[in-house]
Amino acid sequence: MAMRRAGILADLRALPRGGAPGDLRRNAIAFVETLANMGLSLWQILPLNPTDDVGSPYASRSANAIDTGLHTALAGDLEVEQRDVLQALERWPWLRKHAVFEALRDEYGAPWTTWPEDVRWAGLDLSTPVDPHRVLHHAGLQMALNRAWREVYHAASAHQVIIIGDIPLYVAEDSVDVWTAPHLFQLDQNGRARQRAGVPPDMFSETGQLWGNPMYEWKAHVAEHFAWWRQRVHRLADLVDMVRIDHFLGLVRAWSIPQTAEDART
Repeated sequence: MAMRRAGILADLRALPRGGAPGDLRRNAIAFVETLANMGLSLWQILPLNPTDDVGSPYASRSANAIDTGLHTALAGDLEVEQRDVLQALERWPWLRKHAVFEALRDEYGAPWTTWPEDVRWAGLDLSTPVDPHRVLHHAGLQMALNRAWREVYHAASAHQVIIIGDIPLYVAEDSVDVWTAPHLFQLDQNGRARQRAGVPPDMFSETGQLWGNPMYEWKAHVAEHFAWWRQRVHRLADLVDMVRIDHFLGLVRAWSIPQTAEDART
């Protein structure tokens, strides 16, 4: 018989941050120790990805990066050597894409669909010139965040607390994922979502929910043997013990809303 377990759902961002750099990491480690002392062995977290303008990680501008808004509280006291960052940029393709995208956002602002024409469509091969110092900066933030989270993860493992990670079903239109792989999403000639994700009208809302995330171009994913999906699952699986896909029903059935619709009724 499989072991029955008990646990808790708690976003990392909900834990006390303290006042000093790294306090969130130390508080997270104390949190898993508390869970273990209470006999709890599961900790389900919300996505670690960057949040949108309203603080939600379910419309993130990166399917792989950790929220840099957590940097000071989680990893602000950790130093990363430049040679380690350079090695990581070579080892992790997602990190280079993320760092270049963020460096271009620093220069041109957001969203990427407003960038100059030659930059706007350079995501497929990262061919546009970019400030190398900004690239190293953003990659270094991710390296520090990864190290900080690994400390939390190892502490949880030492206390036999299983961490369940969360993958948002969709990404934001203004994301490195859409910029570097526009063919995987239903976009118009300007890079805007032709069809957007949401929920149809129901007992909770007469107009439904218009999330706004671009819908997937599934035939393109099939042609690439779901490489984009497999990579993001592997990425999260390297950070947690178990992976949950949020709104996973959308993998087989989803509500698609036209670009011009004002709500989710059509």
